[in-house]
Amino acid sequence: MVCHESVLGQEFSKTRFRAMCSRWVPVPVACNIVGVTDAGVVRMVRRGQLKGFKLNRTSWAVDRKSCEQNLAEYLASGGKRPGQPRRLGEERNGTVLKKRRQSRKNQQKGR
Repeated sequence: MVCHESVLGQEFSKTRFRAMCSRWVPVPVACNIVGVTDAGVVRMVRRGQLKGFKLNRTSWAVDRKSCEQNLAEYLASGGKRPGQPRRLGEERNGTVLKKRRQSRKNQQKGR
């Protein structure tokens, strides 16, 4: 994280600042890298499987390198881990989840 102590006495450089900030990604980006849901990424951060921290009540920042390392470990294990298999190569975004929720609501109304 970029803090006062990390830049104290150093000259400001826009490229250096962007490089420091690019280390951290939001949860949706981490989902696409790791191949799990947003709740799965938050759970992995809380368990210490991924490096990250909570920005505010709803937002998290996740270390990109730890996501890539976790994916490499998963692929090296042959995908043999407990739970549902990861969906690798699929883009995760809010619109897909919203459509699924809408279709579930419509199915429940039709019963």
